[in-house]
Amino acid sequence: MDRMQLDPNFNHHPKCEKVKLTNLTFADFISLFCRGDAIAAQLMFQTMRKFSTSTGMGYSEACSGFQEGDYPFRYLGVPLTTKKLSISHYLPLIDKIVTRIHHWSAKLLSYVGKLQLLKIISHAMAQFWMQCFPIPKMVIKKIDAICRSFIWTDSKEISRKCPVAWNTMCKPIAPGGLHLLNDCVE
Repeated sequence: MDRMQLDPNFNHHPKCEKVKLTNLTFADFISLFCRGDAIAAQLMFQTMRKFSTSTGMGYSEACSGFQEGDYPFRYLGVPLTTKKLSISHYLPLIDKIVTRIHHWSAKLLSYVGKLQLLKIISHAMAQFWMQCFPIPKMVIKKIDAICRSFIWTDSKEISRKCPVAWNTMCKPIAPGGLHLLNDCVE
């Protein structure tokens, strides 16, 4: 890829030119970046063929077929886009948390059981997204409201019935909290 960039016919993608970015590699997936002209794309494919031949790693010519796509697209469950995500792009995260809460047998769980489920699943999902990009405060507050309602009312519907303040529940155990993650603070 470094040698390919030295070719005077190669053109970087306009958003990647300053940092000389040509590729991002994930577990079993590679994203390639170049200007959308035929010469740059041809150089990119020739480089991938050379890489495949020299390493013995598979490269399929079928990968070279282009399809026009739309942003955001989802990778590993997270929407990826070239622009800042709008609030509507976070709805799948909220829906996923609500779906998980709806499937749990909340009426059969103790408060400790509910707390464990929140720590393990709901907060883990939100933190996974937070590793990729910042989540707007409005979305975080909505997730916290769903979690509070699940603990106190056994419902996925948001309710104001909270005998103990959420900030108190998020404190460490020593000062009297339950050591929940307070996404609104962090």
